[in-house]
Amino acid sequence: QVDVSEPIAKKAVITLAENDLDPLSVLREPIWQARLQLLSLELEEQKRFWSKPRHIDAKNDYVAIADARLAPYPGARFRYLPFANDQVRERPYLITIRSSGIGRTNLGLGRNPFYRDPSFFEYHPLNLGALAAELGKGGGRMEASSVTVESGELDRTITQVIAQIERSVLNTAP
Repeated sequence: QVDVSEPIAKKAVITLAENDLDPLSVLREPIWQARLQLLSLELEEQKRFWSKPRHIDAKNDYVAIADARLAPYPGARFRYLPFANDQVRERPYLITIRSSGIGRTNLGLGRNPFYRDPSFFEYHPLNLGALAAELGKGGGRMEASSVTVESGELDRTITQVIAQIERSVLNTAP
């Protein structure tokens, strides 16, 4: 995902048209070489951020919490990087905390797509989209959702999410 201005997008379309829609022709352009280099540097910076233990809370057996509010780039930009953390990969669910304007916080709620036991979700079904809708201004799919809450309600909302996940796991044990 690379944000581009209209002139750069136009240049990409023209380059593709002139080169039989070869995507590598765009990547060979100097502007894209520079953007790829910048993106690579941003990615390394974000990897360093997520490698620090203080940004991941994995005290719960079922849920890891990734706090992206202080990340150097928007949380959605490199959204899968927390999964590089072993503690996150060992838990079936991830809550991602992101700023959402003044006084508001967005919680991303998701199943861990890299969790070692995919059948876990069959035995412990939980509709995260419905859960997010119950919590406030949120919604999504069964596997992933988000909810925006007042920042003062953040801890309470996280506690509610974790309690729902734990109830789901305990009430449907195989």
